Amino acid sequence: MSTDPLLTSDFAEALLATQTGSQAPATLRFDATRTGLAFGGTVPAVRVYAFGPASLARHWHPGFPTPAQLEYAIAAVEDELMRVHRHCGPPPSLASAVCPDPEPRALAASLGLPGSGRVQLLREAVEHGFGRLAACAEGRPSDSGGLPQDTNGMALLLILRELMHHLPLAALELPA
Repeated sequence: MSTDPLLTSDFAEALLATQTGSQAPATLRFDATRTGLAFGGTVPAVRVYAFGPASLARHWHPGFPTPAQLEYAIAAVEDELMRVHRHCGPPPSLASAVCPDPEPRALAASLGLPGSGRVQLLREAVEHGFGRLAACAEGRPSDSGGLPQDTNGMALLLILRELMHHLPLAALELPA
């Protein structure tokens, strides 16, 4: 493995291990302070981004973030995506990625999708949820139904929205 600091971690090693063949689906993983994407092909690769739900949410007060806090978090995610992609190159266009982590499943359930079994979280559902989160941030709490009630869940929604928009990624597959 490379000595590149973006790639030398157990997190990156575990991501890379998901790419077991040229047909392996892309894998998206989260921890508190990092987000990782592994993708295959003839030469599997990984991108590790220095943001995670907890690292974004720690700047937010309890309850819904303010519009300024949402804008700051969006800018932080976009800046990190650009930094990594300048250094390592952007990932290829991906139709979908698999995410076995429990947090996106909880997010999908809060957005009204099934809480068990195989679930496909589409970009449109994430955009709709983010629109409701932004409305709550602007003082319209009547839109809060079907949203995560914790700041880490809200930050995950923001992260997924930005990833799906910038990578681009049409769907996140949540295995059973």
